[in-house]
Amino acid sequence: MAGKYERLDVIGSGTFGRAWLVRRVTTDRKYVLKEIKVAGLTEQERHLATTEVQALARCRHINVIRYREAFLAETPDSGPLLCIVMQYAEAGQCFCCLSPYQNYTIKVKLNFKVKT
Repeated sequence: MAGKYERLDVIGSGTFGRAWLVRRVTTDRKYVLKEIKVAGLTEQERHLATTEVQALARCRHINVIRYREAFLAETPDSGPLLCIVMQYAEAGQCFCCLSPYQNYTIKVKLNFKVKT
């Protein structure tokens, strides 16, 4: 991680890698670092990873987690890793905030006309 980030905790894992809670050494701010194992990916999977980084870099919306940076890191045990650094949402996932309301129902009245 080039000395920029200190790993604090694993917050997720999947087929292609892990997501870490990290702390930026120079600012003491927390971020999420998503590691994607590049070795063994097909050409299509590499293209999808590249497309994800490009889409995240362009996305600027108040309700979307912000992209910080991406870089390649070499590790002796896992091989090359694509690292994507994202804003850390301290409040947790949206699902956690909405789950207490899962039993509420909203009634919607639809008015429409059908032309014959």
